[in-house]
Amino acid sequence: MGSVLEALRVSAARLVAAGGSQAPISVVDCFCRVDHRPVVVFDDRIHQSLRGAVDLHRGSWLVILNESDGRPLARFTLAHELAHIVMGDVAVESGGCGSPLPEGPTRESACDTFAAELLMPAPLVRDAWRRDPDVAVLAERFDVPHRAMERRFAELGLDRDAERPVR
Repeated sequence: MGSVLEALRVSAARLVAAGGSQAPISVVDCFCRVDHRPVVVFDDRIHQSLRGAVDLHRGSWLVILNESDGRPLARFTLAHELAHIVMGDVAVESGGCGSPLPEGPTRESACDTFAAELLMPAPLVRDAWRRDPDVAVLAERFDVPHRAMERRFAELGLDRDAERPVR
């Protein structure tokens, strides 16, 4: 799984760099960098257990998000759904990384990793953290869920109470 995660990290970094590397990252712009088809996003009011889904429909990307999710979680879910395209879960003529991961929690976890890398790129988070190590402030700045920023701090070895990175 390590090589797949690394491929996803590299893909996310390329998408961020192509967009100018400023927070908050536009997920819709990243969709357009992966594939030039239009992106249509719908809020689902009926299926409360559905977090998100993506498919091609009549030449456009159709992304369904949970209507009850706030903007930060919806952005994270949108980035997660983009990972399914990058991994080749949805047919794209330009191709994906063709991940050999099986369906299930491992694949979903890999999509979450991609979403975190895309929305909270390590260099941007570290730089912002040096100015203000407050999780809530950075979650708002990057327009991501508070919990996602907490996880990102842990992944990057950043201490909320320190003045510099632990690692």
